Amino acid sequence: MRFYGLLDGLRSFLIFKTDIEIKDRKYADEHDDGRNARIPSDGVPLYRHEDSIARISDRCRKSLCYHGGMSIVDIVTVVANISLALSLIVAVVFGIAQVKAAARDRKERLTLEALRNFQSREFAELLHYITRSELPKTVKELNALSEGERVRFIQYSMLMENIGMLVAENYIDLELVDKTLGSFVMTTWKKYQPTMLEMREASDQYAGEYFQWLAEHIVARNEKDPRTPYYKAS
Repeated sequence: MRFYGLLDGLRSFLIFKTDIEIKDRKYADEHDDGRNARIPSDGVPLYRHEDSIARISDRCRKSLCYHGGMSIVDIVTVVANISLALSLIVAVVFGIAQVKAAARDRKERLTLEALRNFQSREFAELLHYITRSELPKTVKELNALSEGERVRFIQYSMLMENIGMLVAENYIDLELVDKTLGSFVMTTWKKYQPTMLEMREASDQYAGEYFQWLAEHIVARNEKDPRTPYYKAS
């Protein structure tokens, strides 16, 4: 900001100086005949002093204020415009870097939160129940379950739905889910699939959409490029 203020001040000074020089010339031309000239104490008419000053200023302006066919005002203007353009570019680059950093931090935070959820005792108990129990294959069988069992059924499906949504929106990596849950996502979707398909036909066409998407993408990923166990890869 100080640099821009200095440039603006220099430009204003040069414009003011040029105006003074023009007025000096005009005054000298109007009083060149010597009429109404004020004679100072040294005996030289004032307009001659002013004419000399104008000539000197003109020589200075020609020698100092011009370079390569451009006046110093033009040079200062070009420098100021370039500085503004560079400032804009730096601001845009900085803004893009900040957005990317914020997205990266958000992704890391969600990844850590997902890992903590996978390691909780509640999730372990829920996963144990889903893998060990015979899940209902129809909505009627689902409604016949006890209240606690229906809650567990719905809770696990909602958890898988949320994880699938986070992966689909690129908030967490599919590789992370594959490493932590992998086969559980595929096997549990197969157990949920008959009930979810019936729900879609009956009332809710979006039932389990991200759960199914997540399971199918993990299957496709393992078929296309099976992950090597880390103890073998290292």
